[in-house]
Amino acid sequence: METLHPAVVHFAIVLPLVALTFQALYLLKKESAYSKSSLVTLVFTTIFMLAAYLTGDKDGHTVADILSVYDAKGMEELKEHAELGFYLLIAFSVVSALKIANIFMKKTLIEVVTLVALVVLSIATLSQGKEGGEIVYEHGTIFEAHEMKDILKESLTDLSDSDDKDESLEILTDAVKSALKIEE
Repeated sequence: METLHPAVVHFAIVLPLVALTFQALYLLKKESAYSKSSLVTLVFTTIFMLAAYLTGDKDGHTVADILSVYDAKGMEELKEHAELGFYLLIAFSVVSALKIANIFMKKTLIEVVTLVALVVLSIATLSQGKEGGEIVYEHGTIFEAHEMKDILKESLTDLSDSDDKDESLEILTDAVKSALKIEE
């Protein structure tokens, strides 16, 4: 099983704060190196937002398959998390494009708008990270989803090998208990 979202998402959370720091330093000190650093970091932020969205979408479908069966609240939170991730991707793309356009326009107002946008988007990104963590800790993870699928697949194999109804019931009961982590 391969999942990249947990690794990629950390960059998507930290890079906006780095871009914000460089942008603030540029407006305070007016040194072009800070503006260029902000731009480069902002572009990488957008790339990692895209990667986080795509890997989250891929991993989310596996988790959604499991959550849709037993956790309606977790499923709703997962949908909201994906939606906010999409909006953050669009917003960072727009701010990056604005910052790139300002290379040619050289307007201080655009630099201030970029700073304000980065403050708002950084807060939203931190909130998104918190929400993602809550989904993992309260409702399950991609790893648990894969584990559940493996348990159920193994149980189906065991069921196909069994002709005894009592043994079949025991296999199913054990599979459910194991998947839901219910101890006797």
